[in-house]
Amino acid sequence: SGTPVLLLLPGLDGTGQTAGPFVACLGGRVRPVAVTYPTRPHLSRAELARTVLAEWPAARSVVVLGESYSTAVAVAVAAARPPG
Repeated sequence: SGTPVLLLLPGLDGTGQTAGPFVACLGGRVRPVAVTYPTRPHLSRAELARTVLAEWPAARSVVVLGESYSTAVAVAVAAARPPG
């Protein structure tokens, strides 16, 4: 569909569970996709960025939002210039 995807990158907990109230406020204007980071092994920010890119949604419009720790990961993902 033409609904933009909001790709939510989690904070240090790696789960994205804290994004629920924020997503509820968006009222369906975007399709939220929360990324969960693997807990083992410990991954560097570059490795996390590769993980996010491997899960990149097939959508015409994707907005990446990095919470706390994932801000640097979001910047690395944006620098890779994935489609969308």
